[in-house]
Amino acid sequence: FTEEEVAALLHQSGLKEQSVDIKDWYNGYQIGNYVLYNPWSIINCLQEGGRLIPYWVNTSDNLLIKNLLLKSSGSFKERFELLLEGSSIERLIDENFVYPDLVKNNESAIWSLLLMTGYLKIDSYQRTDQGIMCHLRIPNREIRNLYRGIIEQWLSNEYGVEWYNQFLEHLLDGNMIAFERDLTPILEQ
Repeated sequence: FTEEEVAALLHQSGLKEQSVDIKDWYNGYQIGNYVLYNPWSIINCLQEGGRLIPYWVNTSDNLLIKNLLLKSSGSFKERFELLLEGSSIERLIDENFVYPDLVKNNESAIWSLLLMTGYLKIDSYQRTDQGIMCHLRIPNREIRNLYRGIIEQWLSNEYGVEWYNQFLEHLLDGNMIAFERDLTPILEQ
């Protein structure tokens, strides 16, 4: 949906005061000159009275995305960390990648898949002799939360998200004895 369409829908639904939060959660996709909202998430959000939760990312398993992120190289993860911090990154996009490229951990194919499936968006691009060089960014809060969840699952392994949150608290509070105790099994894995 366009900005104008969402404004009209929010007005009709009595949720106009939530427009900033809804934009943060579900806006950010660009097609041509139009910046668009995710229609599936908007429809569900309106049906739920403005409840801001992940709707679109919960329509599939996301297992391929999880595996690609978790098995990626160190340099890929460093770039991905920049995305999670809200920055954009510059990457070459391959419009013609095939599935075997993903299995081989071809980074260009992974970035291309994330872009073409809506898990990233383009801020700007330039055609080069090598292909399309794009400035990529996470489109919205719904997708950012999906990525954070994947990372939390990876770090917490079988311990669960509650353990992970406590693990982070130990680090942030400077409780190094508890942090080291919790870090040891992760490093051993």
